[in-house]
Amino acid sequence: QVAVVVHEHDRAGDCAAAELGFRTSYDAYKAMGERAHRSTTAGFLARAILAQGRYEEAEQFSIISEELAEPDDLVTQIVWRGVRARVLTVRGEIEAAECLAREAVALAERTDLVNLHGDALLDLAAVLDADGRPAEAAEAAADALRLYEGKGNVVSAAATRERLDALAAT
Repeated sequence: QVAVVVHEHDRAGDCAAAELGFRTSYDAYKAMGERAHRSTTAGFLARAILAQGRYEEAEQFSIISEELAEPDDLVTQIVWRGVRARVLTVRGEIEAAECLAREAVALAERTDLVNLHGDALLDLAAVLDADGRPAEAAEAAADALRLYEGKGNVVSAAATRERLDALAAT
């Protein structure tokens, strides 16, 4: 429950508050020896840390998320791949990053998790943009925008419009 509520802080752009909530949940799950919720929480914690530019720490939590995740836990599988793709992009490991980002999109397409599907598309857009492919990045971001708008996610839609404007300016 805590992770769902805190994820709304993350969507609103308050990554420090999201990190605090996810870290509190993660620590509680770890203390209980719980794995399923901890894997997902580690993924969202990694995303909140990533948004603050702490790439090594984000990668560490994405690894924990990956190691704890069950193969059929699609939420967790999508989230850790997206975080790792972004970290690899920062390192210049574009081929590996694109592979993970495309895997996340493919997993998201199999679900009704519209916001996570949009997030996966934005992760892919970031990789494509870093690889000097702004037209492909804009296409992925536009797909994400359609998903967010269809879901009524005004916060993510507005941020995605800004991203599309930035891509158009390049």
